[in-house]
Amino acid sequence: MQSANVGDSEALGAELGIKGHAASGFRWTASYAFVVTTDHTSLDTGPITTNPVDYAHAVSQHVVTLGFGYTHEAWEADVMGRWQSSYIDYQPTGVGEYLQPVAIANYLILNARIGYRVTDNLLLSVVAQQFNAASLVQTAGPPVERRMIGMVTIRF
Repeated sequence: MQSANVGDSEALGAELGIKGHAASGFRWTASYAFVVTTDHTSLDTGPITTNPVDYAHAVSQHVVTLGFGYTHEAWEADVMGRWQSSYIDYQPTGVGEYLQPVAIANYLILNARIGYRVTDNLLLSVVAQQFNAASLVQTAGPPVERRMIGMVTIRF
């Protein structure tokens, strides 16, 4: 095997976000992220394909996040949504070290949380992650399953 410097990739992006809250207990957040990746490589310029990785399409170009929450006395509740545009991921073929491209469709994740503040330093909460889908393909690996998580937060 022989290695060589065959070029580089560049990524340019930005994220714009806003958030706020009201004295009544409502809070909100919103953000949008955008990224563009450009390849500058000498791979695959001949008649034989040597590298299946297309770095320019291996990252989501668009991500939108929205969240809302409310606090009333000791109770807290939040809901958050995250949408991500499609991209190409890669998985091993099982034969040598070759990679196979896998199209990952755009997807939406919805999470929710409810919490009860027992004291100023103790918060009990339950989080439902990805409650909108029992199973969701987010990478070329196994699908991500829906989760429920109980949490105890102690501040000292």
